[in-house]
Amino acid sequence: MAALGLCFWVPSLWRSAHLVYNIETILTGTYGSRYIIRFSIIIAVTVWLFVCSSVIIMGLVLRLTTFRIRPGRYRIGSLYSMRWMFASGFCGIASHFVLPFVRNTFFLIWFYRLIGAKIGRNAQLNSYSLPDAYLLKVGDNVVIGAGAEISCHFFQGKMLVLEKNEIGDNVLVGAHS
Repeated sequence: MAALGLCFWVPSLWRSAHLVYNIETILTGTYGSRYIIRFSIIIAVTVWLFVCSSVIIMGLVLRLTTFRIRPGRYRIGSLYSMRWMFASGFCGIASHFVLPFVRNTFFLIWFYRLIGAKIGRNAQLNSYSLPDAYLLKVGDNVVIGAGAEISCHFFQGKMLVLEKNEIGDNVLVGAHS
């Protein structure tokens, strides 16, 4: 098992050391502008691939964890509420580390559609804080402003209440509302 770990760890360590060496040579000015441009393009493509793959992978994981979570009242500590908490935590991770890079793009709409949100035509999502999006329906020509949080849950006593939320056609949800 340790040998298998070393097989993966040593090459990645070598790549990291090579990357540090390349950055050092750029900073010291040893290479010309062609190398700097090529290195910048490689970094940009790598970040783009990371964001695209993260949107797809996190969307699929959220889709699987929210499968068959329906509107209703659930006791805190039940299996349903634990699944909801896991999905909410994972959605929080996505909204802090990946979704800020794709705000107001088709990737954000794809992400929310992938996890189960029903989003109409010409919708503009400038907010990546939509927990419980699998219970959300957004109409046509809707604009959701930056920082708006649309929640489909609340707590009442020792119960988690999940409700569907629908935004009609031609609606503007203001920023930070």
